[in-house]
Amino acid sequence: DIGVTGVQTCALPICLARWAGCLAGPDLVLAAGVVVCGGALVVFRRTRVSQVLPETTWRWGLGFLAVSLASLALSVARGETLYLLLRGRVDPLVVNSLGMTAADRTGSAIRIFVTLVLLLLAADAFSRLVRTLEGRRSLLVAASAGAALSGLAALLRFAPMEGTSEYWKLVERASGTFSDPNALGVGLALLVPLSAAALLELRGAIRAVPAAGLLLAPFALERAGSRSALIVLAVAALGVAVGGFRSGGKLRRTVLVAGGGALVVAAALLAFAPRGGSAVAGGLVRRVGGALSARSLVELTSHRPVFWGAALEIVREEPLSGCGLGGFPFEFPVQYERTSGPALFTDNATNAFLDVAAESGVPALLLGIGAVTPLVLLALKTLVAPLPGAGWAAVGGAAAVVGLLAVSLTGSHLRFPEVAICAAMGAAFLPFPPRPRRAEEQPLDGPKRVL
Repeated sequence: DIGVTGVQTCALPICLARWAGCLAGPDLVLAAGVVVCGGALVVFRRTRVSQVLPETTWRWGLGFLAVSLASLALSVARGETLYLLLRGRVDPLVVNSLGMTAADRTGSAIRIFVTLVLLLLAADAFSRLVRTLEGRRSLLVAASAGAALSGLAALLRFAPMEGTSEYWKLVERASGTFSDPNALGVGLALLVPLSAAALLELRGAIRAVPAAGLLLAPFALERAGSRSALIVLAVAALGVAVGGFRSGGKLRRTVLVAGGGALVVAAALLAFAPRGGSAVAGGLVRRVGGALSARSLVELTSHRPVFWGAALEIVREEPLSGCGLGGFPFEFPVQYERTSGPALFTDNATNAFLDVAAESGVPALLLGIGAVTPLVLLALKTLVAPLPGAGWAAVGGAAAVVGLLAVSLTGSHLRFPEVAICAAMGAAFLPFPPRPRRAEEQPLDGPKRVL
């Protein structure tokens, strides 16, 4: 019971991140998530609840965290020590022409590392929780409640919970209780398949919770203006459609009708989305219209090719170590100014794989790929099998994992603690095969009477 309550509590900060006007919402989510998930794992181990995640994921994941920790130390050294030697004792210690400081770089590196720790802890804790019917139901309700409350907060702009920064307000996008609008869009998109699964699996009045989440999601996604959310939903829907089509009968007809409806909606969006606007500012429909009238690939993709090129250059120069965890946004202006003039913007590498390689080196990238490969293969196997297969929750989790894999090509979304929690919830529902119990995981026998 303690483990169930603790892990459920971990999902609640998604909606309560900035309660009481606290603008450090992501840090609160990070701290609460690590403490609660770590505590839940301790409880699970003491009560002999066996590990569910594949051993490969754990081992390669721990190796990835070890390399990331070394990369964190490297990033702090480059930010604090090397610049200090070059610039002397300066406070704040500005490290590029955009006014970013060494302290910012150190803080960013620490947050990213702790978020990676949270991702592994949450995936393990959630996957142990859903082994029981009660735990499975509890996590489905928690995920659906998170989607509903997050969407509601983004729409109604609750003053204590609305934390959209001034920059995002200027470009007319909302982040609600999340770190930024992209985190809101991707996080909600990951929770949509889980909410749909909850609507199909749950019984009774509690089904109103996932229904509310699904109803509010389109409006909240419009306010967020995240095109990445469309990628998650499109790939997730395609994966579910493959399994539904292979099932035949009523499910195949449902897939065909839903596919036709999706094509109609897409055609209407393409026809009526306003043209000529910015591909960066405004809600989702407005940004899609701006993208359709973009004059170049760089404008269409919000400068992503520029960041990809810079990341590849860093990988070429420092393939083993990278520039240090969280260092790419700080190094990009310096590198950009060498060849292209003054830098007016910066961002991460806008590709999760390039981000890892550029910041932590190619070895870290290989370890990360090794850790997630069993999950991705299991998700694909779940989706291509006739539905519902291992259950609708498993299908929803697999759809979320595959959608996240696709959108990782356009951004490092797992560096948002809220998105990490949502991704861990999706992975937890995958139908992991049973593992043989270790000796320390065997249930304790009661006292025996010896005559």
